[in-house]
Amino acid sequence: MKRYCKYCGRAIKEGQRRCPHCSRNLSPKPHQLSFVQKCQRSGILIKNAISQHSILFSCVLAVVFIMTFVVCLMVNLLAYQTINAKELCRISFIGVNGEAKVSAILDVPDEEKNISGCDWLSTDEETAQMKFIGNPNPKKLSRLQHAISKEDFDGKYKISFSLSKTVGISNGDVITVTCAYDKDYLKAHGIKLKDTTFDFVVENLPDAQQIDLFDGISLDFIGSNGYGEAYVNTDNAIDFLKSDVTYTFTNDRTSLSNGNIVMVTASYSGNNMDFYSSSAKFGNEVYSFENNVTKKFRVKGLNLDVQDIDLFDYVNFSFSGSEGYGQFNADTSNAPEFVDLYFIYTIDKENGRLKNGDVVTVTASYNGSAGALNSKKQLVYNNQKYSFKDAQTKEITVSGLKKMTVFDPFKDISLVLQNDYKKGGVQYYKASVDKGNLPENIAGMLSYSLSDTEGIREGDRVTVKVSVAVGYTTEDIAGQGYILSGKTMASFTIKNPED
Repeated sequence: MKRYCKYCGRAIKEGQRRCPHCSRNLSPKPHQLSFVQKCQRSGILIKNAISQHSILFSCVLAVVFIMTFVVCLMVNLLAYQTINAKELCRISFIGVNGEAKVSAILDVPDEEKNISGCDWLSTDEETAQMKFIGNPNPKKLSRLQHAISKEDFDGKYKISFSLSKTVGISNGDVITVTCAYDKDYLKAHGIKLKDTTFDFVVENLPDAQQIDLFDGISLDFIGSNGYGEAYVNTDNAIDFLKSDVTYTFTNDRTSLSNGNIVMVTASYSGNNMDFYSSSAKFGNEVYSFENNVTKKFRVKGLNLDVQDIDLFDYVNFSFSGSEGYGQFNADTSNAPEFVDLYFIYTIDKENGRLKNGDVVTVTASYNGSAGALNSKKQLVYNNQKYSFKDAQTKEITVSGLKKMTVFDPFKDISLVLQNDYKKGGVQYYKASVDKGNLPENIAGMLSYSLSDTEGIREGDRVTVKVSVAVGYTTEDIAGQGYILSGKTMASFTIKNPED
């Protein structure tokens, strides 16, 4: 049976799959089974096929999910700055272990208190930029910091902190901090807070040493009975009490008698007081105490005896200077202290004009504070009462004054010459007065001047004038036993110093 090409119609041999005339493929396409048909052909094939497609589909979904999550996360991170609330919190303690007080506030910088604040709000631009994502420029950084430290109309920060316990704090206490903030306000500025509740353990609170402000404090009572005075004695107290505590008398501390009650109030006056816990730091110690406490003291030990004194028994009298210019002196160096404090000695003649043989009346009179005398004009001093006769007098004859010597102020001086310059073969000199031969006690009281001091030649005459030096008088010179002669000027002829 002949075969024909179904495309060109020409005869072809049996079994040929391609037409030799038109070159077209004469074999029919094999029947392709669908995926479902393949699955129906074998149960095993169906299971494997479904499993493979499920795994592939699951993988695709997983990849899509991960990519979506990463994209969302990146968008979220880029859109918001997340801050741990703990990093914004400043926790402060005052007081001592067991009695401390704690507070928590937004950790903003405070130049007056030398507080740098947290890094997020640091005034150091570089420090703050490193905390924020993207290292924001100064303008954006300022906006972010302003949003964190924003205040309400009442001056309170929008970010605040509350504590589970604030008073009576001890080492080892666990305190919970809760951060309150305006979530929408911060999100609007690209900021989110996390870990807004956290705990911390209290540690390093100092232990206070209990002390009575009157430990080692006593009162000294001086004077006589009925006229005594009270003084606080801190000799046996610790340095803290001596330095930082003030003791004040709250009733009369004078005119005391044995048995009277004196009241003293002790008050802290230092600069390190924590009034909440009634404690204060001093050096390396912390002292806890009751402040503004008052204590009663009973007066005792006031002397009942009165001692009569003769004011001339304690003083040595002498005269110094020269005849006609004598000085009266009262030496009380060996007298009891109250003599120097309360009494004065005067004479009835002009002091500084005395001469040998004069009889002077010396008067010893009270010259102190009226408060030191009682109604009987008795002196109350150092736990003792003294009675004395007011305005005691004694006559003394002047003696021992030097005889006056008339003194020539030019006799013992000399001129000192020094080479000044040489001109035309002539030597010129400088001149000054040498007072080295004058008596030492008056040399400084005299002043000399020259008519010429420079450009002086041999043979020239130089005039020297003398006067009393500034700060002295002729009486001062007379007091040394010298009277200046009336001569106030003298001339000297210049001689070659080598002759």
